[in-house]
Amino acid sequence: MLTPEDLLFLTAVQSALLTLEAGKMSIVGCSVDRHVTISVPFSLSGKWMVPRLHKLTRIRPDLDLRVDATDHLVDFDRDPVHLAIRYCEHPPDNLHSVLLFADTVFPVCSPNLMAKFEGHLDPDQVVKPILLHDKMADYTWYDWIKSVGLNNQPTVGGHKFSHTGNALDAAIASQGIALGRLALVADDLAMGR
Repeated sequence: MLTPEDLLFLTAVQSALLTLEAGKMSIVGCSVDRHVTISVPFSLSGKWMVPRLHKLTRIRPDLDLRVDATDHLVDFDRDPVHLAIRYCEHPPDNLHSVLLFADTVFPVCSPNLMAKFEGHLDPDQVVKPILLHDKMADYTWYDWIKSVGLNNQPTVGGHKFSHTGNALDAAIASQGIALGRLALVADDLAMGR
């Protein structure tokens, strides 16, 4: 783990290397392409990436970043995209991949809804309010119910959303309980939403 001082030093070193690279390119007569297009799923774009863009801007103020918020898979041979962020258990062998973070999934709801349960929800109480579903199929309410030993629960109903971010926004608005992915809910949890 890097300390805060290490992270500051890393940022300075990265900036210096980028400056050296730009200088080299100007000497050899090549232009530096300052435009980068990144494809990122809709929910991850709004809940994780956009709130952190200021960090990239601080490191690379000259960068012309283009964010393509879409859930469609990228074809690097045809699509005008330089980078893509996607959830996958097994990245394709023909692509270079970097793990950004591990996925942790757990039920989340607003403080207003939690107050109705006096600040504590047991697993069997979680399935009683309206459950908020998204289209992520890797871990669903059925999986969560099974993981906490509630195998005899009836069919899980509730509202269904095409994007995780919308399900989380509904949870923030006290519309029910959603399955939150840590990367997407960390800021909302920290802000008490």
